[in-house]
Amino acid sequence: MNTMSAAIGFEWLKLRRARLTWVATVVLGLAVPLLSTGLLAAARSDSTSQLAVKARTMATETGWSGQFTVAGQFLSVAVLVVVGVVACWIFGREFTDRTVAGLLSLPTTRIQFAVAKFTVLSAWATVTCALAAVTIVVAGLVTETGALRAHDWAVLGKLFLAALLTIILTAPLALASSLWRGYLAGIGILFGLLVVTQLATAAGLGGWFPYAAPGLWLGLGGTDAAAAITLPQLLLPLPIGLGAAVATLLWWNGNGPTENR
Repeated sequence: MNTMSAAIGFEWLKLRRARLTWVATVVLGLAVPLLSTGLLAAARSDSTSQLAVKARTMATETGWSGQFTVAGQFLSVAVLVVVGVVACWIFGREFTDRTVAGLLSLPTTRIQFAVAKFTVLSAWATVTCALAAVTIVVAGLVTETGALRAHDWAVLGKLFLAALLTIILTAPLALASSLWRGYLAGIGILFGLLVVTQLATAAGLGGWFPYAAPGLWLGLGGTDAAAAITLPQLLLPLPIGLGAAVATLLWWNGNGPTENR
């Protein structure tokens, strides 16, 4: 086994054994889709409760499209929070636990460890989002009648694409956790981004703010806001995420961990 494969195996072993990973997988892959299904059921009921009224403002479509749209609005936030926290943990754990010296004792370069961390994070996040999509479909089969139409599959694909764009946006959190040598710094920036996203959206600038655009595209700001999202706005996460990923790799390769500081 070469050193790159060994690094990936090592990072996967840490991720698989971490309690955080299992909690994150259950929350993102099962709990959030089921919660959105419950909210949609409330929207379709005759209830006049505050929850039902709020749910009806989110469920602007009927049938499967409504199922996927409501779930997408939940996932647009949940993916950033859950995957973001895991990204901070993956890149900051050794610094916080003061075990980074153990990495340096292995016959693997620092940049290989960084690549392995991104590889494992991306694979886990993608599979977990796929699990969320499956959960949404299964939950819909329980509550819906009729077969999935081509339009419905297109909406589900839109949801999954937005989730992938959001996964890419967690790369700056990996960079922050590396630069400040600990996952708490990255988590702090994550919650700061959530606040700034709300402010940018409220100011009408959400379409040009990378962390807001995928959610708005899924209908988080209403149907008019979703229709106003353009392709350049939707693709903004790519240069942000890829640029942060490259910066993280360069940091690990050049100014990365050499000692416990």
